[in-house]
Amino acid sequence: MSSIQVEEDVYDVLIIGAGPCGLAISARLHEHTPAALFTDEEHRRFHWISKYGNKMPLKHVRSGKISPPKQQPAKAQYKMLVLDADSDTWMGRWNRLFKMYDISHLRSPMLWHVDPLDRDALLAHAYANDRADELVEIRNCVGKEVSKHGRKKSGQRACGRRQEARVDINVRERNDYYNPSTSLFCNHCETVAARYNLSSNMIRKEALQHLDYDEVKGISIDGEKLFTVTSNKVRRYARTVVLAVGPANVAKIPHIPSMPDEKLPQTCHSMHITEFPDPIVKARIAARKTTNILVVGGGLTSAQLTDLAIRKGVTKVWHIMRGPLRIKHFDVGLEWMGKFKNAKQAQFYYADSDDERIEMIKEARGGGSITPVFHKRLKKHLQAKTLELFTEISLSDAQFDAEKGTWAVQTNPPIEMPAIDYMYFATGIQTDFSSLPYLQTIMEKYPIEGRGGFPCINNDLMWNDDVPLFMMGRLAALRLGPAAPNLGGAQVGRTCTGYLAPPTGSFSWTTLLRTKPQTLPVANTREVRSLSFFHHVVAPVLSGPFDSSFWTYFVVQMAQSEPAARHAVLAISSLYESFDPDRECVGDAFAITHYNKAINILTKDPYISVDTVLLVCTLFICIEFLRGNREAAITHAGHGIQLLNSAGRESRLASNFAQMSVFPFFFMEVGTDFPRLQGDETADLKNPVFFTISEAQNALEHLCVRIIRLMQDGNSYRLGLEDSAPRRAYDDQREAELDLEAWGDAFERFRSSRSVAENEDTATLAVITRYRLMRVFLANCLTKGEMGFDALKDDFIVIVECARKAAENLEAQHSTPAKFMFDTGFNPMLHFAISRCRYLHLRVEALILMRRLSSQRESLWDASLIYDMSRRIIEVEHEIDLSGEYDLYDERLPPDEKRVRGFFFREGPDSETVVWDRNAETVYFLLGHPEGGVVMRKDYIRNRHLVLDVEQSFWV
Repeated sequence: MSSIQVEEDVYDVLIIGAGPCGLAISARLHEHTPAALFTDEEHRRFHWISKYGNKMPLKHVRSGKISPPKQQPAKAQYKMLVLDADSDTWMGRWNRLFKMYDISHLRSPMLWHVDPLDRDALLAHAYANDRADELVEIRNCVGKEVSKHGRKKSGQRACGRRQEARVDINVRERNDYYNPSTSLFCNHCETVAARYNLSSNMIRKEALQHLDYDEVKGISIDGEKLFTVTSNKVRRYARTVVLAVGPANVAKIPHIPSMPDEKLPQTCHSMHITEFPDPIVKARIAARKTTNILVVGGGLTSAQLTDLAIRKGVTKVWHIMRGPLRIKHFDVGLEWMGKFKNAKQAQFYYADSDDERIEMIKEARGGGSITPVFHKRLKKHLQAKTLELFTEISLSDAQFDAEKGTWAVQTNPPIEMPAIDYMYFATGIQTDFSSLPYLQTIMEKYPIEGRGGFPCINNDLMWNDDVPLFMMGRLAALRLGPAAPNLGGAQVGRTCTGYLAPPTGSFSWTTLLRTKPQTLPVANTREVRSLSFFHHVVAPVLSGPFDSSFWTYFVVQMAQSEPAARHAVLAISSLYESFDPDRECVGDAFAITHYNKAINILTKDPYISVDTVLLVCTLFICIEFLRGNREAAITHAGHGIQLLNSAGRESRLASNFAQMSVFPFFFMEVGTDFPRLQGDETADLKNPVFFTISEAQNALEHLCVRIIRLMQDGNSYRLGLEDSAPRRAYDDQREAELDLEAWGDAFERFRSSRSVAENEDTATLAVITRYRLMRVFLANCLTKGEMGFDALKDDFIVIVECARKAAENLEAQHSTPAKFMFDTGFNPMLHFAISRCRYLHLRVEALILMRRLSSQRESLWDASLIYDMSRRIIEVEHEIDLSGEYDLYDERLPPDEKRVRGFFFREGPDSETVVWDRNAETVYFLLGHPEGGVVMRKDYIRNRHLVLDVEQSFWV
């Protein structure tokens, strides 16, 4: 760090990346009348005024006085600088890769370019320079090949549905759907850079290493926060930073078991090619040896490498791809580009959550694809026997023979393949903004969420409202749409109004079409603040690791229109702000007032809908969770389930009550009758199919209810108080095992369709943990004693591993668990795992993870009590003191008579009436007795100095 120079000047804008996005935003910041804000007629007027308005003498109509031309002052410009790790010129890496791949024409249409001045700038540039012959028509896209007779026949086949038999691209837009040549596009980019004086002098060939945003002593004025931008050479300061870094992450070759971890011989990722084909392959071609190369990938780059290798003299190319061969004109479907694109873009913009947007992006892009032009080339190579193309084949292993200098490749399913001279991986780059090293400090100080590796930035493409770190291209995909990773991301991204305000008297379409927020229907500033606090602080955390859209969208929307919901939300907001589980619940007058108002509206309104009642019922349960009122929360849950059952599961809140039907079984008095949530009769329990993690979670919740009921029905038999379990219980157990197994198979199919990052997000890990715990419960719910749990070590290992990854995810985001969660998170699941797993090292790690993952309260589970109970159970069963010395890896398991089967917090006839008492200090453990039955042993969980008094026990 001592060798790094420091520039004390503060830049207005510092752009990271000199590719198309970097050039597009640089040009946009220098253009005062961009096409995104002004019509063609306005453009002509503004440019005439700009060019001639101040240069011509003006004659006054009445006085005849002539005013001389005025010298137009130079327009103020931003002080800008661009950093690029690959080159000190515009489009350096772009030009190098296009030349390396020998790409003659772009895949994108004419309307995707970097010029902010004119939508048709690239087309105009081609005609103005007599280069129209360098444009290649994108056939079968506009509809020119379909005759009038053919269109008529197609309409007739629609059987009266003519409105659906429409083309995506209007014939009037035919001029836009040509592919420009690479040289034409590059020349146009040079023209744009020259017009705005964006010379290469403003570009520095430096790699970004660190980014921070804070007040800089000696540089900041009046406490102004600045970006500290540190490259591998210089440290600079800027007010605004723009990340135009493309995919951002480093290209990596997928891990293959037998391939060494160090630099791989005769193997290369497509982004790292410096010479094609490799000199080794060239030498073998020159020696007239038979050469075979392997190309892995299903996108256009893989097809380009295959075609180029054959044209360069390679004997045969073996091209494999994991999925099917997709043939598309563009990376995104035509519906995102033609005359109906506004409908798709509006659907994307008004999506309920970023989870929905990421699914829309995946659906629109659909994985790697090649163009019809390259598909035609590949078919020619297939006919010439110079290419072998295999779809839905994955590379399972590869071993390098150093003596022969070839690879032995194995695939799944297996195919016969000769020794491979070189392997090229055109497998793309997996974007994950959270792993970028230069963003770690920003994420620690100003954490934001992410979906699918993309940051959840605001609608101005900023990191958040307080940090002017802007995103371009792929990193802005959750706001720009599916075309963000392509040139369309540069073309759309440069219309962002977050940099320059429009001139006086003009408005952008973004401003004109923006939905106006409703006036908050509240009475005073306290209520306004509480609603805002709920929206920004409370709602995002109530669901814990799971999808928060119910709270952040549905509840917030209903609070605007339904008075009962609004009053309940105000009560939740106030109770959450003052929530402290270690303090006795004090009366919150504001919360109680609004709680009572909500109840009053709910009981007096005869026309209130079922959905509204169920929503307010959910909010009431949340209120009682925060108050710690066990009986009232269970009562509300019971009423809600009864209402939902009578409504026939037609409510949108049916899935929410699946989770709420679980917690009462752990907190209600023994023998209490609690309504059972009716299952979805249309659901296929034997062959379920999941498309989202929420669907899988909802199906699992219904299984949880069944399994927990089975456990409670078998408690008397398991504890030795009865000689046999009901026959019906064994039938129910077998039925539940089959359904749980079917759920597990369906969940694995669902996970196989997702990326590694998605399969290791916290919500997925929580669902897996719950599933494994249900397997443990179900296997032993009708088994006497506790020894049967020892055979399920693998399940306990998975539970601990999932919790560990979840803790790492949380710490990677530099965040801590919220103090309260409505949903049940990891805390009770880890407790149940600890109480049934007798492997000491797993129990201790699970206990540590409880501290790292647990909120202070999850529904009605108090973290401090559940932690103390778990710790004391370990100490009692292993006869150790966890605060002292012990052998963590002691493989001895406690004998059955020393294993805790359950516990109560009170002694005597009412011992079973309180299942969890958060104020308890004394506990009565149920241990096995050699003659049958159980022994109730008194112990202490709070006052450690009283633990010696543990010999008071009696046989039940």
